[in-house]
Amino acid sequence: MSHAETDGETQELENDSFHSRADLLTEQTAKLSRSISMEENDPSETALESNIVMQCIYKNNLERLQECFQNELDHHRKELLSSLNQRDLSGKSPLDVAACLGRFEIIQFLISIGAEVNSTSSKGYTCLHYAAAWGRKSVLKLLVEKGGNFHLRNIFEERPREVANRYNQNECVYFLDWADAKVKLEDTVSKSLEMVNEQDKNATVKLTKEEKFIVINTCKEKQEWMDKNKEPSIQDYEMHLTSFLNIVQPILQKIIEQASVSMKDASLSRPLSRVKYPSSSHSLNGPKVRV
Repeated sequence: MSHAETDGETQELENDSFHSRADLLTEQTAKLSRSISMEENDPSETALESNIVMQCIYKNNLERLQECFQNELDHHRKELLSSLNQRDLSGKSPLDVAACLGRFEIIQFLISIGAEVNSTSSKGYTCLHYAAAWGRKSVLKLLVEKGGNFHLRNIFEERPREVANRYNQNECVYFLDWADAKVKLEDTVSKSLEMVNEQDKNATVKLTKEEKFIVINTCKEKQEWMDKNKEPSIQDYEMHLTSFLNIVQPILQKIIEQASVSMKDASLSRPLSRVKYPSSSHSLNGPKVRV
């Protein structure tokens, strides 16, 4: 295949991945300018126009969405519930479109009634990817707070962070780097405390009282720092993560090494007749799992 053909295919995939910003803005403007009532069922309209959720998103009509959901007699309520995670002809979910347009309050409401934050399109895009591409920082923060996974990658191996960078959305890039640093420290503290608590249940892995005290106390100190400081910088998180690991990593490594030796001894003591070996038709390395 020639370089020209390869470049052409790459460009085609890029074009397919998103509506361009101009196209979606034009589409939105056209819909907003229509005088057709939201309740009117015009057979000439596409599925997008006949979907009350999408209509309310384009018209920024949160009140109508809430009214529809709260009133069990509303003849659009069933449609609302069934289309919460339904994708339109372009492959976008209601949350995707709301993220593009920055509909903060509508996004809050949709999530509260069951919209899936981490739903992905056929090409791996989530609403976080769209918020990042359109520079909707406040929406990104909301989606992350609601459990949005900013590590999910599309078919181009892009996380929302890479998409934001591609569209020069620098504030979104910074926020996602900040969120990543925050989660790394939170997860490391949480998992370290979990490892120490689990070793109490394991007769083969023992820490001294002093070692256990050091880990628990250090975890407590870092958690208190995170609770007290709501908007530290990326550098602050990285500095605290480094200092935390410098203290607890040697102790945690002891747990890992002792557990590894115990598992090895246990496997050697098992009768050979009970050991199951992989068949010749399977790779010894196992299947490659994409995370």
